[in-house]
Amino acid sequence: MKKPGVFFLAANTGRSQIYAQAMVRFQLLPERTLLFGQDPRKALKWENIANSSFSLEGFRPNMNEPISDTLGKGDVQVDYIKATNVNDGKIYQKIKEAGPSLIVYSGYGGQLLKSKILDLGVQFLHLHAGLLPDYKGSTTIYYSWLKEKRCSVSAILLDKSIDTGPIIATKTYPLPTKGVDVDVVYDNTLRANLMVKVLKSYYKKNKFTAKKQNDSSGKTYFVIHPLLKHIALLSLEKPR
Repeated sequence: MKKPGVFFLAANTGRSQIYAQAMVRFQLLPERTLLFGQDPRKALKWENIANSSFSLEGFRPNMNEPISDTLGKGDVQVDYIKATNVNDGKIYQKIKEAGPSLIVYSGYGGQLLKSKILDLGVQFLHLHAGLLPDYKGSTTIYYSWLKEKRCSVSAILLDKSIDTGPIIATKTYPLPTKGVDVDVVYDNTLRANLMVKVLKSYYKKNKFTAKKQNDSSGKTYFVIHPLLKHIALLSLEKPR
């Protein structure tokens, strides 16, 4: 099912590949996709990742499939934009002219939407790999892993601060087993799982029910030290 007014704004990344595959798999298609960054018609090179098998609730991503091929299966209109930054004027102009009601956002890590784009009045759906408001910031999947032995995802509407937007839904997941790629496959498959859940609701109701965060709650984390990440990975059990 293709939803009028819903756009997919995506950099050519592993996350965007997985999001697109989930959209096609569960028939939650955007009206239009704005693709930017590296040539999306070419498969990204994933050393030791393409064979990292992981499935969740009937969905198994294929890291060998270019995002343009995936979207072609869904007959989604795709605009290729020559830009490496989400705040590029060409992206801003496309959004301003089209006036979508919702954008599913999957940009490059570390790039934040600036006020100019956010002030267009479009809702930007972001899937954050941490339980909000407790885990804001970067690589929070590992911090909750080490502290609580579990991982979570929060679906939020972006605002002008980091991970502080209204919360639509959260979901907690068990840790992966040893051998599963965490940073690309596991992390983004979890995000896609919650994305599917909230989009199913939006496609039926044409709106989100979101709860404002308490500004004083939670903690902001920064990129995890490689040693702590290694400790987390060593804690994984082999698949049975």
